[in-house]
Amino acid sequence: MNLVITRAAHDTLNARAPLFDAYRQGYAQASNLRQPRRLFTPSPDPDSDSGPDDSSILPAHNASYAAGFTQLHPLWNSVDMVWIRPLKDRHVMPTARRHGVADALLKADRERGQHSSAQRLAPETDPHNHPLQRPYQGHGWQRQSYLWYGLMP
Repeated sequence: MNLVITRAAHDTLNARAPLFDAYRQGYAQASNLRQPRRLFTPSPDPDSDSGPDDSSILPAHNASYAAGFTQLHPLWNSVDMVWIRPLKDRHVMPTARRHGVADALLKADRERGQHSSAQRLAPETDPHNHPLQRPYQGHGWQRQSYLWYGLMP
């Protein structure tokens, strides 16, 4: 599969929204194309702390269709005093699986992390999602033992 992976631009919104929607459906969420379009639309407020410019969205596509995407978020680690890039979102469309897309996305993640001077990339996934974890392990990523808690305000 001849893939092209570049940092997403605002003019690719219509191609990105279905990818993100398919990713969410993989987590048993109802289809909702409006929400991803809102998420990826730049904020009109120049002082806004959130929006698409806060993360790097890297869509993968070939000549005929969108194959997947990955998204890296910037985060300041105040203990180590370095920037890290949590990798919270990675999705490969079912029709593109087993064609090297996940490997290409992980390579693009590494390159984007190096380009942004991140000192560490930190993927997050459900601990029971073993198919998603395999590409990380195959590329030498080390499993960390951090414990996370969540609170729904």
